[in-house]
Amino acid sequence: MVYQALFVGILAAIPLYWLWVTPDLSGLLFLLAMGALTTCGQWIGVKALRLADASVIGNIQYVQLVYASILGFLLFDEIPDSYTMAGAAIIIASSIYILHRESQFKTNKNNP
Repeated sequence: MVYQALFVGILAAIPLYWLWVTPDLSGLLFLLAMGALTTCGQWIGVKALRLADASVIGNIQYVQLVYASILGFLLFDEIPDSYTMAGAAIIIASSIYILHRESQFKTNKNNP
């Protein structure tokens, strides 16, 4: 992750010379909050990968699309279409199935 941040920082610095706008206090507070929340999110993601299999965590991360649709509706009055609703149903059903399958696998593994 360090190399990715370094590479993106260097690429973002190229147009920075011409496009820089100094943020006001509210913008600066927003940027600081965004950085803190992003750091917490990364830490929680790493912690999740330590506690569970990556195949399970990777599939459940698709639920973020459902959360994005809900936030889009609540914050921006975006109405999800039928394809979005069908996709959300598939994502939720798949995540529930994966969690159920993994719990069954752990139960069978613990009781030989």
